[in-house]
Amino acid sequence: MKNLAKTVAILLSLIFVLGSFSAALAQEDDVYSGTFGTIAAGENHSLALKTDGTLWGWGDNYYGILGDIDLPQSTDPIQIMSDVKFVATGFNHGLAIKNDNSLWAWGDNYFGQVGNDSDADKVDVPEKVLENVVMAAAGADHSMAITENGDLYVWGSARYGQLGNGIADEEEMVLTPMKLMEDVAFIAAGEYHSLAVKTDGTLLAWGDNFNGQIGLEIDEEDYYIETPYEVMDDVRFIAAGQANSMAIKTDNSLLTWGQNGCGQLGNGESEGTYIPQNVMEDVAFVSAGYEHTMALKTDGSLWTFGGNNVGQLGTGEEDSLIPIKIMEGMLLISAGSHHCLAVRADGILFTWGSNEYMQLGYETEEDFSVPPTETMDLVVRVILGDVNSDGLVNTGDAVLILKYLSGNEVLEQNQIDAADFNQDGKLNTGDATAILLNIVG
Repeated sequence: MKNLAKTVAILLSLIFVLGSFSAALAQEDDVYSGTFGTIAAGENHSLALKTDGTLWGWGDNYYGILGDIDLPQSTDPIQIMSDVKFVATGFNHGLAIKNDNSLWAWGDNYFGQVGNDSDADKVDVPEKVLENVVMAAAGADHSMAITENGDLYVWGSARYGQLGNGIADEEEMVLTPMKLMEDVAFIAAGEYHSLAVKTDGTLLAWGDNFNGQIGLEIDEEDYYIETPYEVMDDVRFIAAGQANSMAIKTDNSLLTWGQNGCGQLGNGESEGTYIPQNVMEDVAFVSAGYEHTMALKTDGSLWTFGGNNVGQLGTGEEDSLIPIKIMEGMLLISAGSHHCLAVRADGILFTWGSNEYMQLGYETEEDFSVPPTETMDLVVRVILGDVNSDGLVNTGDAVLILKYLSGNEVLEQNQIDAADFNQDGKLNTGDATAILLNIVG
């Protein structure tokens, strides 16, 4: 039932989005190929997963995030791995889940965030660090992963309490994945803090609280929260920025708290707060950068707010203390430190913001670029199956599959074999969890 609870929670997130994008997600030959694209923006690099399961990266390569190549940076996408279905990135290290649910890590390892029990400062070639993984998240110098049974593993630096293991010590490092808790459905990693949603919708937070990002009043004598603190309930999606936190509740309202010097909380002010602020309604997904925020609404419109010193809001204007709409018909979003990635419902990837290290995937005269520019075709597709036989993947399809997974078997098995992610001849909760976490990841 743990897997089922996770699946249902994430599927509900997806249902809000599918209805708006169904017209754009027409069935094609590669829809059911078993892979699809997802994106991840780091400090000065970008990662993208194509439909054939190949993982590509571009931008800064100082820490080996682009793999074992003799280049300081690259404008052109470079293939890093294959057979991948999920990718996440921290400041300078990457985490990838392969089709067999094994987790691989590479890049900056100064604090052990790769998790391969190595004292090497960086790892150029991805190494397997954990099995049976369905989701991963990466901070500046720590990593997190959820396994199929809902167990949460953490590793890397504990200097700010970001591992949640009761320790806040700059000398403390966990070099291999360590189990922290059970019954976890979703995770997010900020620079030095961590967020986790339990299967019952409870949001927990721990780590650095210097700006109130944990949701606790700031204690100037002790900024670090070394064990998980319960922030709120009824949460279905989360994101963590440099020093701020965000949660989408089950009613699709977006709450933000923490650092706010550039307006990244979107509440119309520039002062930080540890008290969650309700700033938007009808929000499907959210992604937080260093000082800016991206929010995707249920109608497919993309909104940004916060810092805009290098065009990361996509407007070429000044900072914005409130959300501003910049695009429509969008499907996936990811905020890097000072740049943005967004995929339109037709599979086209757009990038904008800082381009100092070519993290946008194209050359620019300045070290930044606005407005959003087409970069590559990811051919993003949802693999839930056209169970209504109308040629579209839509809300009705998702609802029927939800009923099937929850035990109300309203479908014949052959009607949903197309959603068999593991290609074992049947649809199970592991398949659905992997698929849906990739979509929202």
